[in-house]
Amino acid sequence: MPVIVVGGHARRTGKTSVIAGIIAALRDFQWTAVKLTPHAHGAAALVTEETDPEGSSDTQRYLAAGAARAYLVRTGGREEAEVREALLRLQAENRNVILEGNRAAGLVEPDLCLAVLRYDLSEFKESAERLLERAHAAAASGYNPAASPWPPPIMRALARIPVYPVHPPDFTSCDLIQLINKI
Repeated sequence: MPVIVVGGHARRTGKTSVIAGIIAALRDFQWTAVKLTPHAHGAAALVTEETDPEGSSDTQRYLAAGAARAYLVRTGGREEAEVREALLRLQAENRNVILEGNRAAGLVEPDLCLAVLRYDLSEFKESAERLLERAHAAAASGYNPAASPWPPPIMRALARIPVYPVHPPDFTSCDLIQLINKI
């Protein structure tokens, strides 16, 4: 029962697309996909299950890709212990959990921590630097290490992990799927 955390260095790096690609490629895993968000999204509940695969929200995209279940976890204004407890409960109640959000890497002990990179975006959030310290691998669109927009400390951190180039429309690769299959 793997637990995977997927985070990214900035907004719009393709985190949800990579997760949807993993879910679609490994449907037999019957994934439970969880999106962590600091935003309220109109509800006060900490955890909300998504049941409608029709639409464009991240949790709807998980279901459309073939996830067995999808949840939105609102972290904003919550104590870390409360969020950790909710995530651990979701892990205990579901098999094969994939979590989206940099913060998740510090709240659970994943079997795989995957950093999603876009080489055409120079922004690198502080939370992404912490994620990169824990990352086991990276999925990169526009992969071009010779023309990286990031400073040397980031590139040194990336040099210690395997980087899997990914491309639209599925945002995954055979090598990345093989890595996940080995967990």
